[in-house]
Amino acid sequence: MLLATVNEAVTLSMLASDGRTDLHGQARVYNSTGALVATVNLSHIAEGLYQSNYTPNTEGFFQVVYQLYFDSGHTVDAGYDHQGETLDVNSFRTNILRILGLLHENAVVDQQSYDSDGNLTQARIRSYNSAINAQNASAVSPNTYNTGLLFTWQVDATYSSGSLVKYTITRL
Repeated sequence: MLLATVNEAVTLSMLASDGRTDLHGQARVYNSTGALVATVNLSHIAEGLYQSNYTPNTEGFFQVVYQLYFDSGHTVDAGYDHQGETLDVNSFRTNILRILGLLHENAVVDQQSYDSDGNLTQARIRSYNSAINAQNASAVSPNTYNTGLLFTWQVDATYSSGSLVKYTITRL
């Protein structure tokens, strides 16, 4: 199983068992309903290894089918067994990134609102893929900064007689 994260490149690769270097590889990515979502042409790297990067834009489980061809138009099958693997986009890594964002690693908290007692009633939390992107986002806050943006959450809090009665964080 190949693990990947939404909007981050993952390497798709296959091997010609005899080390042949003059073929043309292709990977086809299918979603859970069997619909083709991407076709990726693979370049020869070394010793019969063909690979290229693919950037998934949707969470879920996908099937990748690899095939080698004689021609660059990918019309004449080279006679090798087709290879396949499952592509798991986001189950573990994305959840870890979400947790880190909620723990405020590389996060920006802005657009805060307070009640008359000074209690936080609303805010926005944005999580970024690096400290630099979080700093850049903070510098232009509350304006939008999408470079490296991983997740955005809305914070809502309600109080009664000065005591917190409800606190929610929802992913946008």
